[in-house]
Amino acid sequence: MNRLKNAMLQVAVLILIISGCNEDKTSPTSDSESCYRGEVIKSVRDQNGRVLYDSTENQYVILVSIPGTYDSVDAGFICDKVAGIEIEKEGITTINFDGEYFPYDRNTVPPIAGTKYYYLKISDFEIIK
Repeated sequence: MNRLKNAMLQVAVLILIISGCNEDKTSPTSDSESCYRGEVIKSVRDQNGRVLYDSTENQYVILVSIPGTYDSVDAGFICDKVAGIEIEKEGITTINFDGEYFPYDRNTVPPIAGTKYYYLKISDFEIIK
């Protein structure tokens, strides 16, 4: 049953990938690749994170706790519909992913100390939960 759910979710993500490939000349938003600006801050492989919807920023985010700390979190805002692991806005899903973090250019201060905001370009992922 879980395999069927995962397969269906992966098909849905593939559909989002295909439908999200149109060119957009608007200003950078979470829905356009133009938010991948500047140098790559860091690259990650085989990273676990929690996907959820951030109602303050109105976009999906992957939260990664930094090992060896109790309050440090990297918040990678999903910058494109590709990664669009579009889950119910109330849902939380755990994934394993590879990706690159880019500077977050909005003038938003994270509400919790120890949290750093980035844009996140995901190159590969697997849904864990």
